[in-house]
Amino acid sequence: MTAISGSKAGFWVPTADDSQAATGEAMTRVGTTNEYYITDREKAWWDPDQPVTVYDDSVEVEGCQIDYAGGFVTLPEAASGDVTVDCYYFQMEQLAGGYGVSIDAKSNEADITCFSKALNSPVQWKRFISTLKEWTVTVKRHFVFAQAWHQTAFSTPNSNLVWTWKTPGPDGNLESITYVVSGYNTSLEVTRAAGVTTVTVGTDGSGNAITTAAQVKAHVDADPVLSELWDVQFASGENGTGIVECLTETDLHGGRDYDDLVKLGRKVLCCAYLDTTTGSIKKLEGVGILTGFSPDAKLDGLIENDLTFRGDDRLRYHMV
Repeated sequence: MTAISGSKAGFWVPTADDSQAATGEAMTRVGTTNEYYITDREKAWWDPDQPVTVYDDSVEVEGCQIDYAGGFVTLPEAASGDVTVDCYYFQMEQLAGGYGVSIDAKSNEADITCFSKALNSPVQWKRFISTLKEWTVTVKRHFVFAQAWHQTAFSTPNSNLVWTWKTPGPDGNLESITYVVSGYNTSLEVTRAAGVTTVTVGTDGSGNAITTAAQVKAHVDADPVLSELWDVQFASGENGTGIVECLTETDLHGGRDYDDLVKLGRKVLCCAYLDTTTGSIKKLEGVGILTGFSPDAKLDGLIENDLTFRGDDRLRYHMV
């Protein structure tokens, strides 16, 4: 198979070592095929070391092709009812991204011959199916995410911010954020002490919060000390016009040391986005392992070299 070129790539790793169980999750059919994907895309990165059970109208289906990267299953025959799945999934965060992607995939023939157990049945000769289990993804220009961060999850629309500690490394994971709504006719204030950044939310005469996310961001941006420590942005798709709420003290996550970025044998989710001008974004997705670096390598050495990931599972093409 010739190499496939793409425009962008992303690489994700679990936020925690242990996966979470999910049962009875709905699956969505891909067109008129026997392929299905988990409808809740927040649960689409399945733990390859845990069982996946597929059901057709509550009856367990055996012999399914499981694609852990992306949460896909292919049934051996058409379903008669609703398809659901029990699985274990990871919450994911981005490890790296890049431009200029080259994918080398080898198309192998897997033996799927079946011999009938029935007496006097005709003997069938061997049957094969093409697979893409041998593949590598190489990224020429890339960047890594080593900064700790937290995104609020308030229910009010347009009230959420992404707080990113500007200094890369695991020390950022020791920082925390809290929002306090207390008192009457209070003014917005943002302070940091002992690794805790406290947002004192402005209130009216009835003690109701009146501070918007945009005001919190503007306050931090205008503070000469806080702005050196924090990069504060609106959550994706939001504009900051919503009123913020209380937030218990919450630690940041995602801060990584140089050594953590180059651990050999660590499984990561690889997504290579292909060039396309119309329709949905097309991507190739699979489970890969970073290869070719010493465990003692540092971040500057990682950035100066190509990133190469070796496939550890089937490379899956889809547009979901």
